[in-house]
Amino acid sequence: MVISKKTIFLGLALAAITPLFFLGGPHWHSPDVYRAVWNQGHVFFFFFFSWFIAQFWPLRRDWWQYLLLLLAVSLAIETVQIAFSRSFSLMDIVNNLLGAAFYLVWSRPMWQRLVVMLPLLWQWGDIGLHGLAYYQQVQRFPLLADFSTSGQLRQWRGPITQTPEQLGQISFSTDTFSTVMLDDMPRDWRGYQTLVMKMVNPSDEALSVVLRINDIQHIYVDQEETDRYRHRFEVPPGESSINIDLLTVKNAPRDRSMNMGEIQAVMLFTTALPEPRTLLIDKLFLD
Repeated sequence: MVISKKTIFLGLALAAITPLFFLGGPHWHSPDVYRAVWNQGHVFFFFFFSWFIAQFWPLRRDWWQYLLLLLAVSLAIETVQIAFSRSFSLMDIVNNLLGAAFYLVWSRPMWQRLVVMLPLLWQWGDIGLHGLAYYQQVQRFPLLADFSTSGQLRQWRGPITQTPEQLGQISFSTDTFSTVMLDDMPRDWRGYQTLVMKMVNPSDEALSVVLRINDIQHIYVDQEETDRYRHRFEVPPGESSINIDLLTVKNAPRDRSMNMGEIQAVMLFTTALPEPRTLLIDKLFLD
């Protein structure tokens, strides 16, 4: 068998890319659009990997055997990733199989290609939404978050919904720690002096809330409490504006200064409330 230069080049390229399954890539604190685009690498890798294998094995004739083999390889990759502090992902396995399936139907009738394309189009549409949200974040900065559109909920994690009045409704439970987190936001806070949080407490009683802010470096030092900003404040009934001095945030870590150019997350949480409480968020911005 004569192996073409194109096949050799493709094999070398795939070998060079393979370590990326275990090293590098986005972390859980990376922007959603970055994670979504990175995950598409599984689709493209296994499309070209299938193209490469097809030079030696008639895949379109033995397609079911190949997909079973690929499933086993994918399970092995995801299992080994755990040793490299990566998580096991069923979605990665699905993308691997989609990439291979797309190659297998590449020269098939259009309807077969469309069947494989539908889940890919759904993912690419989701990437577009993430990209639009990120573009809007950049355009609206120093506004960090509001609820003027339903897409703003993508920035948050935890028990938060949007009200018809375009406010974010946080439903704090009686858990020891009931938390919402804003982590998909502009991260460079340098040049600003104050974090402003516009809130509404619909209750007749004040609500005690803890604010936590940390930078990306904090994630790699065991997330010690002395390495982040933590401040308890009272939200009075009705509308209020909570102002946080960013110099205090910068100086909060005990043994270093917080990197204000790489702020990773803003958390709001309550501790062991006697009953569930609600807090409404209008917006968060820098001043």
